[in-house]
Amino acid sequence: MLSKIPLFCLQVGVKTERNFLRLAEITPKCRNAGRELLLTCAGGCFTGLGVGFFMFLRLGPPATHELTGYMVGLFLMAGLKLGFSLWVIRSFVSPLINHFRRPRSPMGKS
Repeated sequence: MLSKIPLFCLQVGVKTERNFLRLAEITPKCRNAGRELLLTCAGGCFTGLGVGFFMFLRLGPPATHELTGYMVGLFLMAGLKLGFSLWVIRSFVSPLINHFRRPRSPMGKS
């Protein structure tokens, strides 16, 4: 039965199965990274809003309503950028720390 199937089709089937297995390995990592990115950016947004709120308490309300919206948007975006920057730094630095922390085995010995 298998002898009637062209060899090319069998190779495509094996490659497809390998790709699905790789996808199954990658998907949880991407989901965790996305969740971490979302939480870090949300934390940055709340930090930015907190800074804006304390400035509002210290300086008082702005002169017009348009400036109030501008101020909220400014600190919200600044907090979002802060959260994203922290996530990028953390995602690059953590693997480097883990790489240099691992004990190295000699190459010649098993």
